[in-house]
Parts: sequence; C-alpha cells; structure tokens
Amino acid sequence: MWQAYTPEVGAPEQLVQARILCETVCSQQSKIKGSDSYPDLAHMAATALGYLTWGVETQRNRYGLGDLGGWPLDLLQIWGKYVSDGHGANLDMWLKAHLGSVSDGMGFGYADALADADAWLIAKYMKEHPSGHSFSEAVKELFQQNQRQRIIRFYDERFGGDASNVSEAFLALSDGIDVGNTNFPITTELLCRAAHVDRMPTDPEARLLAQAYAAFIGNPI
Repeated sequence: MWQAYTPEVGAPEQLVQARILCETVCSQQSKIKGSDSYPDLAHMAATALGYLTWGVETQRNRYGLGDLGGWPLDLLQIWGKYVSDGHGANLDMWLKAHLGSVSDGMGFGYADALADADAWLIAKYMKEHPSGHSFSEAVKELFQQNQRQRIIRFYDERFGGDASNVSEAFLALSDGIDVGNTNFPITTELLCRAAHVDRMPTDPEARLLAQAYAAFIGNPI
C-alpha cells in the first residue's frame, strides 16, 4: 500500500532528498526506534515523503492526499484498535486514555503524533523554501523548538488551533477519499484495510476521534 502511495518515479530534488531520508532512517529502524533523541524517525520520514509526493494541505478545515499517510490514517488506526480491543468501552473515555499516550497509544501514541506534526512542518517549509538545502534548513529551523512546542505549532498552523477544523477535515474522509471535487466511496474499503477494521466510524464516532486528537495536539502532555 505504501509503495502505491509513494510510487518510485522520477522526482524533483526535494522529493529525492525526502526519499533518501526515508530509506536511510527506515534501514536503521531497529537502532533508532524508541531512542531518546527521536521516538519514531521512520514514521516522520515516511509521512514527510507522502506530503512531498502528494502535496501539503494548508486549508485548515480540509484534508489533502498528502495527509493520508499522516494524522488521518493514524486516527483510523486507533479507531481500529478501539473496535478490536475496546470491548465496548466509552469511546470518548477510551481515547482520552490512549490517544497520545507515551506507553499505550494503541496505534496513535505520542511518537506518532509528534512524527505527523514534524513531517507536515518540514514538508511545508521545503515547499515554501525550495532549494538544494531546504531539508537541512527545515530541520534546523524546526528543532529550535522542543517536541511539545512543535506539536502545538502544528495544531496552530495546520488547523488554526481550532478543533472544529480538525473535525470537519476528518469527517470529510468518512465517505471515502476525495480527489478534487470527486468522491470515491469505494476507497473506504482501502482505508478500512489500512486500519485493520471492518467499518469506518460513523459521523458521531469520527467527530469524537477528531476532537480527542485536537485536544491532545492543542495541549500535549
């Protein structure tokens, strides 16, 4: 699935840089995952690659194709964990206990949220400052802030610091992926397979997922 999302085709310099980064950190996954310096570099690199391949969405209440490898898929993955492991628990309370957790994130823990945030911020910088050095400059600029500051910055820049924008963007995915103004309902099957779940969340469930995510990135602990 990831190969289809980020196909091996001729690419501009920025995409080549991101692909090299992704390949390098993924090859070192066993050494770096869970390290104190960065919780999940491979996740961040792969998500950044998705943004540089499909675009960086900046409209605050919409998702873009580039987002699909980041926060929306992670929300669907934690939804899948809830369906399989939640045992009928209250969804809102269950999400508060797990989403963003350092130790028990159920598919969308702290490391995932940080990787998604950093990937968007890095890709956005690279798109806005195209050059042969844009990646190193983006990382240098980003790491002037600590992890908590970067997650909050992502919430502010990506969603305007508004939970309703997160909800609106995620709810738009519940009936399948949109390409331009065209919706493809059949893609819900692909999304369900990616999340390891047999159905998409209903609108009320999707809203709870989005609100829990917004609450965390607005005030990460």
